Amino acid sequence: MNKFINGQVKKVISFNDLMKEITIHSAYGNFFLHHLTPFDSKDELLKEYHLIEKFIQHFNDFDKLERILDKFKDIKLTLKNCKEGKILDIVDLYEIKIQAIYMNELKKVFNPFDIELLTMNDCQDIIQLLSSSNNDITTDFTIYNSYSEHLKEIRLEKRKIEHQYFKADDKNREQLQILRSKYVILEADEELKVRKKLTHQLQNMVCKMEDNISKISHIDVLIGKAKMAVKYHAVKPTISENLLSLVDMENPLIKNQVEQLGNHYTKNSIEMYQGTTILTGANMSGKSSVIKTVALNVCLAHLGFYVFAKEAFIPIVSGIEYVGYESENVIHGLSSFGFEIASINNTIEKMKKNTYLICVDEFARSTNPSEGQKFVKAFAEFSKNYSSYTLLATHYDGVVTSNMNHYQIEGLKDEEIDSVTIHSIKDFNRFMNYTLKKVTKIEQVPKEAYKVSVLLDIDKDFKAYLDKCYEE
Repeated sequence: MNKFINGQVKKVISFNDLMKEITIHSAYGNFFLHHLTPFDSKDELLKEYHLIEKFIQHFNDFDKLERILDKFKDIKLTLKNCKEGKILDIVDLYEIKIQAIYMNELKKVFNPFDIELLTMNDCQDIIQLLSSSNNDITTDFTIYNSYSEHLKEIRLEKRKIEHQYFKADDKNREQLQILRSKYVILEADEELKVRKKLTHQLQNMVCKMEDNISKISHIDVLIGKAKMAVKYHAVKPTISENLLSLVDMENPLIKNQVEQLGNHYTKNSIEMYQGTTILTGANMSGKSSVIKTVALNVCLAHLGFYVFAKEAFIPIVSGIEYVGYESENVIHGLSSFGFEIASINNTIEKMKKNTYLICVDEFARSTNPSEGQKFVKAFAEFSKNYSSYTLLATHYDGVVTSNMNHYQIEGLKDEEIDSVTIHSIKDFNRFMNYTLKKVTKIEQVPKEAYKVSVLLDIDKDFKAYLDKCYEE
């Protein structure tokens, strides 16, 4: 998945934290969830969305499925050894039998879902093979006498010797002990032959268990996807050709953080086309939050999740690139600006080859504003020429041209704030309007740093110097 979106970016957009909210019940499902990859085609993606839809319809049946899924431990290595002809021991045979029983239980409970793609293979023949008789199917396993008449005879003789041993005197006990040891060896040899035969018989049968494991892991994760969709009122995205549109989008983890502080979370809508979309707004206005929300929802859509929006149109892209200070990794020998250039170079290289979602958060912030503005303007013009969907957030003026898709965050509300002083971000949010508005004419980026500093109770002595600078 790192080819689609790297690990640091997944962390930045809260993808990893979101995945922690999904409860997985089987070892197979856990592996599946942690190795999710984008779907190869639109058709495969639509199939996954349809499966989530079907699962939501059976939401009330999840408890029964989950109780069975909890029983599955990972025996993939045992099945692999069996296929390779490695003789299974008694524990291996028991695990295969008990898992075959659980698979049949899951098959029975899952049948009402009526999903052919995930229909489980029947494992009754495996269960019967590993039982003492067709009429005596239990959840235990041992090397039954019914597997070998010779084994039965050896055990009978061994039992007779053990019975004699308890009645014999010390002199005869020593001879009986030696004799019993010989039968123990004979028993082990015959059991080995039985295990070898069972392994050979199972070799062509365990393939269907492996197929079931693939379906079990998918079922487990689909339950998690369906639960998340219901919990957050997520919607099935429409796969579009050249439009990225999210109506009333949200990032549930950011929303929870905002609401825990007692503030109102603002849902926003955005339409993006191939080329450049500019996002402007003052510092602390929420530009980064918008970018993360777009990136998270596009990422989820490609991994077969419903998305956090009222309506969504999402094109298939080759990956998600995120250029911003939060995505920076320490690179020895590079300054902050050096890292920005390295990151943008890597992004440009990919843009030239395929279609990506490109998220650029305050590019060139680490150099002087005069040159920084030129770098941002150049990249905005450059990215118009490529098929990627570029969302570029900036607080620099003079970047937007008349033919660019442009959104701006409203910023500080038109309230009288001169006499107001606040002492926390929680209070600050009362004065902010985080609504995203479409801008149809060229506007300057809001200049609200001074107002923000006043709201945050900047030092009065320093403010006097600041006032003089603003008067110049």
